[in-house]
Order: sequence, then C-alpha cells, then structure tokens
Amino acid sequence: MIASLTPLADALLRASLDGLLFCGIAFGLSRLLQRLPLACVWLWRLALLKFVLGLLGVGVALGPVPGASGTSGASASSSPWLYCILGGLAVGALLGAERLVRELRFLYKLHKDSQPAPEEWERAMPVSRFVRLRTSATIPSPLATGVFWPTIYLPTDLELSAADRERVLAHELAHIRHGDLWFGWLVFLLETVLFFHPGFWLARRELRLAQEMAADRAVSGAYSEYARLLLSLSCAKPGATTALGISEGFQTLQKRLETLSTPRRPADALWLTIAAIFALGLGTLTMAPRRAPAASVRTRTPAAAAAVFAPAAMAEPVVIR
Repeated sequence: MIASLTPLADALLRASLDGLLFCGIAFGLSRLLQRLPLACVWLWRLALLKFVLGLLGVGVALGPVPGASGTSGASASSSPWLYCILGGLAVGALLGAERLVRELRFLYKLHKDSQPAPEEWERAMPVSRFVRLRTSATIPSPLATGVFWPTIYLPTDLELSAADRERVLAHELAHIRHGDLWFGWLVFLLETVLFFHPGFWLARRELRLAQEMAADRAVSGAYSEYARLLLSLSCAKPGATTALGISEGFQTLQKRLETLSTPRRPADALWLTIAAIFALGLGTLTMAPRRAPAASVRTRTPAAAAAVFAPAAMAEPVVIR
C-alpha cells in the first residue's frame, strides 16, 4: 500500500524543487517590475501554477531525487523520505479540511447576515450585471468574494464621501476584473499540500501584495486623498482567506503607498519585455519532460540487451566452407 504511493511522494519532492527554482527567479524579476504591479501579479501566478504542473509530473528535468523512489519494493516502502512526506500530507489534509470548513462557514454567515446596499452606494457603483453589492455588520472593512457570483460586501456603519465610495468600489472591482478571486481559491487549495514549502509562502505573500498594488493603480484621483482613505481603512484585515479587501493591514500599507507615489517611467516597458522573454523561456523549460532516473536506465539495459541477443545465441552456428 505504501509502496504504491511512492510516485506521489516523488512528484511532491520534484514539484518542491521545481517550484523553489521558479520562485527564486520570480522574486528577482518582481524586484525589477515594482512599478508594474499587474505584471508582478502574473509572474507570481506563474510561480504557483509551476507548483501545480510539478505535482502533475510536468516540470524541469532536475534529475532523480535521492531516496524518493530510486528503488522499488521493500526498500521503497521503508524509505524515511516516504514516511515523512505521507505524514506531512496527512497533517496538511486535516488542517486543510478544517480551514475549508471555517472558510465556508464564514462566507455563509457573511451572506446570511448581509443586506442590499443603500442607495448612495448603488449610485456610486459602475454598471455591472455580474457583481452584487451588499452590506454586513460582521466585517470591519470592504471586501470582495465569490467566484461565479462575485459580491462586494461593505460594513454597515461605513460612512464615506461620494468620491471615497467610488474609490472603494473601483478597488474591489479591479480585484474581480483581474481574476484575483479565482486564484485566491487556487492558493487556498495549494496551501493544503504545500504548507511546508517556504517558496510557496513567499509566492503567496508576494502575490497578495501585487494584487493590492494592481488594484490601487485602477483607482483614479488624487494620490493624497486615496492615501488618506487607505490609512483610515487599514485598521483591520478581511475575515476570509479567499476574500480580497481594500484594507490588508499596516504591513503592506507602506509598500502600496510607495508604489502609488512613484510614477511610471518609459523604462518600465523595457523591464516588462525582459520579464516576458524570461517567462516564455521558463514556460518552454517547464514543459520539458523529466529524465528517467539513471539507476533505472542501467537496470533495464542488460535485460534489453539479453532480449536482443538471445535469438542469435540460440541459433545454429553458421559454417563457412
């Protein structure tokens, strides 16, 4: 039973190595593209998709992982690597199930206790048939959630001017338009499997920050007014992991304000081109088939040679007269 799970453990180890390599490259490129947050968003999304492809067996040919599945039978089932990986997967599955139940309970309670938004918020809302606007007393700041039926939730006691209402809605609509809610659930599910991986947590943090910066760029108006709005709303975080709000805490506020205050330069297009070239190259490398372990090649070679030369050995000798 345990030996049959060896390919799963092998795929997890290879995905960890491949994902760590891609996260290192993405981290370097994201530092060059700080003024283009939407490009950073897609860069870190590629890093997370790299983990998914690695788990599916498609990745950079890094060679065999020592101790993972180099042998078969009893030696494979007694490998300490295998027991550690399977134990970690069991713990991650239990924690993931608990988090999923807690997440769904929060979203259900949020929707159950919410009410349609007041008329002044409806007037500030751009025309959209697919986004609902509701208010709730269970959240401290505005947030967007939902995948197939996205909804923007607002605190019941939130009092803002007409201009600030438009800024808040523009920020939340940018999250929906950029597809951040879809990738939020992908990150949520990957956390169950890759909760031990430092590269995954780096990609998760950087993706969250880049998403907020890209949504900030979508808000029009004076920088000072929007900075004041962020300061007033950054006292609390959204209550759900998969929800995205305008306030993400003080830890990311400084970087968001620095990005907003820095104008875009013509040279940013050059860095974006360089990043696109790297992304295409990494994409090609990602689709490369994995090499077979050298040990298995050496094991199969004598058998193949015996099969080829066996008929010749059994044939009658040829006598030349």
